[in-house]
Amino acid sequence: MTKTESISAWTGTSSDPEGLETDAKPATFRDRPKRAKAPAFKLRAEKQAGPVHENSDGGRANLYIQAKARPVGVAVAWTAVGLMAIGSTLGAASFLAPEKKAVVQESGVSPQQQRAGAEAAGFVSAWLSATSTDSEALIRYLGPNAPGMASREPVEARNLSAASVETSADGTLVVTVAGEVKTPNTTAAKDPVTPSASASTAEAKPEWVQRWWTVALSEKAGVYSVLGMPSPVPGPGRADAPTLGYQHSAGPELNKAISDFLAAYAAGTGDVSRYVTPGSGIGAIQPAPYTEVKVRSVTTVDEVPAGTPKDRTQARALVVVDLVVGNVQQQSQYALTLTARGGQWEVSAVEPAPVLAQKK
Repeated sequence: MTKTESISAWTGTSSDPEGLETDAKPATFRDRPKRAKAPAFKLRAEKQAGPVHENSDGGRANLYIQAKARPVGVAVAWTAVGLMAIGSTLGAASFLAPEKKAVVQESGVSPQQQRAGAEAAGFVSAWLSATSTDSEALIRYLGPNAPGMASREPVEARNLSAASVETSADGTLVVTVAGEVKTPNTTAAKDPVTPSASASTAEAKPEWVQRWWTVALSEKAGVYSVLGMPSPVPGPGRADAPTLGYQHSAGPELNKAISDFLAAYAAGTGDVSRYVTPGSGIGAIQPAPYTEVKVRSVTTVDEVPAGTPKDRTQARALVVVDLVVGNVQQQSQYALTLTARGGQWEVSAVEPAPVLAQKK
């Protein structure tokens, strides 16, 4: 409903130009409080008809003002009534129009899936660590239905997290949990007759193995309940890596520009601004994490002629490097785009991913 207010207009008389007190008016009207808009109304009337002067005509000048002001007041009142009518019509149309529901596009993992994943990961951790003498963590999930555990030692696990959360047709949440479990190394070769000490040591040394489990959960009013024990399952298969699009060897000029750039970029050797395109926004890693960058190989997507490059020629290169700090040496790679300027190669972009080979 639209809230409306009634509007009334009134004007003064010859004996009371402001229309506030006069014997000609009923007592009920005379006793009403003064209206705040009356002075503004008088000013408008004065502006229309000029100043008010008392004269011998018994207030004829005021009657003239009253005559002039009444049409203005009536016009204002009818204008207000018209605006209220329009507002009421629009309000009714809005009320009768069909309601438009906002369309919310969901993306990523929902809060329900996040909570279910955390619950399942915690449950797997409690299940792995439960022993015959300590299963309190497991009881918190299963309550009186918790089975007696026969294990004398807990299973060490790390990096437990939800890999996926799916909802079955009946509303059950099925969470796949991934993590690493410390497992004895049973693959070491051992001489059955005279086992060597080194072989026994290798066999006894544990290793961290990636494992996967599924956990079924039910949810009611934001409270989750596990439906039985975790089920070990095989992990997802690995897809064959696609072929990269770098097929050509780089010339010595390109190799040197890349080597100088990476030495300044990752090892702090020299000023990196000397080897990058102006305005590229490329800065060195601060502080430098490595003491040396050894370039193993440089390959390019397109064939790049050796010698001095022509200005604005571009080369997309994949660089395989050894990153050295102290006694640690790690192999890594960079995908770079270089642009020629003034007869020199400059790095114009450090790409986030290498270029894939085009399908034929």
